[in-house]
Amino acid sequence: MFRKLVLALCATALVGVPAFGQTADELIEKNMKAYGGADWQTTIKALKTMRLTGKIKIGAIEAPVTMSRARPDLVRIDFTFRGMTATQAFDGRTGWSVMPFTGKKDPEKMSEEKSMDMKEDADFDGPMYDYRAKGYEVELLGKVSVQGTPAYKLKVTTKSGSETTIYLDADTYLEIREDRKRTLEGQEIVTETNIGNYKAVEGILLPTRIELTAKGRTLQTITIDKIELNPTFEAMAFAMPGDREAINPSSNSAAPAVYKAKCAACHGLDGAGQTPVGKMLKVRDLRSDEVRNSETDMIATISDGKGKMPAYKGKLSPVEISGLVDLIRNQKIDNPSSNDTPSSIEADTQASEQVEGDESEKPLTAEAIAKLTGGSPDDQSGDREAGSAHNKKQQKALTNDDVIKLVKAELGDQVVIDKIKTSPGDKLDTSTDALIRLKKAGVSKAVIDAMIKRGDE
Repeated sequence: MFRKLVLALCATALVGVPAFGQTADELIEKNMKAYGGADWQTTIKALKTMRLTGKIKIGAIEAPVTMSRARPDLVRIDFTFRGMTATQAFDGRTGWSVMPFTGKKDPEKMSEEKSMDMKEDADFDGPMYDYRAKGYEVELLGKVSVQGTPAYKLKVTTKSGSETTIYLDADTYLEIREDRKRTLEGQEIVTETNIGNYKAVEGILLPTRIELTAKGRTLQTITIDKIELNPTFEAMAFAMPGDREAINPSSNSAAPAVYKAKCAACHGLDGAGQTPVGKMLKVRDLRSDEVRNSETDMIATISDGKGKMPAYKGKLSPVEISGLVDLIRNQKIDNPSSNDTPSSIEADTQASEQVEGDESEKPLTAEAIAKLTGGSPDDQSGDREAGSAHNKKQQKALTNDDVIKLVKAELGDQVVIDKIKTSPGDKLDTSTDALIRLKKAGVSKAVIDAMIKRGDE
C-alpha cells in the first residue's frame, strides 16, 4: 500500500489472471478485507483525506515529518531540521518542492518527468485500483519468500513504464514490501520499501514503519506516531506558495466565471438548484450548511464527479477548483440576473459530442441533458413544462440515441415521455430493428409506446 515516502496509504483493488492456485482477484479481495474489514469498499470510499505525523531518519539526521494527502491525487510532505522546513508536493497537475538544505529556499516546480513520477505516487487509491482505466498492467508472478516470510508477488507497470512489485504476506494478506524500478533523467533507479508495524485506526489497518533502501543501503526510515483520517485541509494547502499569493481563492476573479460556466446550468446562479436540469437531477442546494461545511467532500466531488455530476479533474486546475469551493463556502455566488447567464459554449460542445452518432453508452452530463431536452441550462424560472411557443419552436428533435441517453440518466419514464411529446417526431425511428435495440438498451414499453405514437402524428 505504500509508495516511496509513504505516499499511497489507501486500499487497492485488482483484477487479474488465474495463476499459482489463487487469482489476483482472490488475493486482493483478501488484502482489502485485511485492511478494511468485510465492508472494505464502504470503508475505503469514506476515506477522503489523511494526515500522518512522525519522524524521518536519513543517515544520522532525524527530523519530524508530516504527510498530507487528499483525493484524488494531492500530496504534501514537510519535514523540519535545524529550523528549516523542506517540502515536496503534488497539486494535482504539477510537482513542486522547497529544499533549503541544498540552498533552494524558494518554491520550485519539478521537471515534467519528476512531476509525472510524483503524480503516480500521489494516486490516493494506489496504482492497482481501476488499473485498466489508468492504462496500467498487472501481473501475478507467484509465491516467494521475503526475509523468511511466504508472500505473493504482483507486478504493476504504469503507462510511463515504471514498475512496482508488491508483496503480500501469504498469511495476513497485508503488504510487507514494495520494489520499484523507474527511469529518471536517463538513469534507472531501483528501490525497495519494507513495510510493517500495522496498527488499527478507525477500523483500518495501517503500517507505522516504512524503510526505504537501494542497493542494500538504507536511505530513510519513517516511523508514524499519529494517523488522522479525514482531517480538513485549507483549500490551497497543496498549492505552491507562489500560486497561493498570485491566485488566492478569496480574491480569485475567475471563480464566478468558472461557476457560471460549469455549475450554474444545474445549481443556478444562486446555488439553489432550481433550474430545470437541477430539478431533474435533484441536485443539492449549495446554500445549505451541510454543503458549505464539507470542504473536503466538495473538492473530491468537483474533482471526481458524483452521480450524474461530471468530473472536472483535468478540466479545471486545482486553483480553479479551490476557487469554486471558496466561492460556495463563503456564499459569494451571484444572485440571478437576466444579464448574467452561464456560457452555452461548453453545453453546446458537450451536447454535440454526446448526441452525434451511436454513443448511447457515454455518461450524460447535465449540460447535455439540457441540450437534449430542449431546455435552457441557464433558465432560472424552474418551469419544467414546454413553456412558451418560442421554447416549443426551439425544441430539438429527439433521436432514438437521445431517448436512450435520457433513460440512462434515470430521469424517470414520465419525464422522458413528456420530452418525447413536446419534441418533433420526425427523427424517431420506430422500425422493428430499432424497437428491438431500444428494448435491449433498457427503454420501457411506456416510453417506446410514446415514441411510436409521436412518430405517427
